[in-house]
Amino acid sequence: MNSQMSKEEFRQLLEKAIADDKGAVAAILDLYEPMVIRCATENGILDEDVRQDILLQVLQDISKFKI
Repeated sequence: MNSQMSKEEFRQLLEKAIADDKGAVAAILDLYEPMVIRCATENGILDEDVRQDILLQVLQDISKFKI
């Protein structure tokens, strides 16, 4: 995933993800994976359960995003 994605490119990707495009959802999850890992890491240890909870919440709620 291109970290230099324009706002319009991200908007289009998000619109596809909201419409349940599995590839777009996967691309968004990949894009935010580094942030998820930072949030799920404490004292240098990745808590895989927390990581999975965060990703599951994104998957459950991505259709609720308003553009």
